[in-house]
Amino acid sequence: MKKIITVPEIGDSRFKQWTKTCDSVDTGKSTGYAFEGKFIRAKAELEVGSFILAFGREGSRSSNLPVVALYKVLETGEVGLVYSRECETEMWALEVRDEIAEYVNTKEDITPSLAGYTLEQLEAEIERRKN
Repeated sequence: MKKIITVPEIGDSRFKQWTKTCDSVDTGKSTGYAFEGKFIRAKAELEVGSFILAFGREGSRSSNLPVVALYKVLETGEVGLVYSRECETEMWALEVRDEIAEYVNTKEDITPSLAGYTLEQLEAEIERRKN
């Protein structure tokens, strides 16, 4: 069953951001090309259970680092956060590849632990904790 979802974005909008479906992960590659899927924007119609990989950057203009998140399309039409990481180096793909592959390349059902919350609720909680 397909659902129309709002594509999640992460990171500071001043920097490069992109989002793509994540159909599989090639653990033999150490760059962003390891994450196989199609780039998506704003709204997308995806199968329930599909994974979405979001990339962004956070920090100041002179010192910023990649952030990566993996989401899963839920039956409610929302996206649930499955995995998130602030990367320590520019080699972000190598830092997250194997962990994301565990989620994406497995055939067992993984229900995100935060699946009951909307993206807006999660973002509000993050902002609350920053202050």
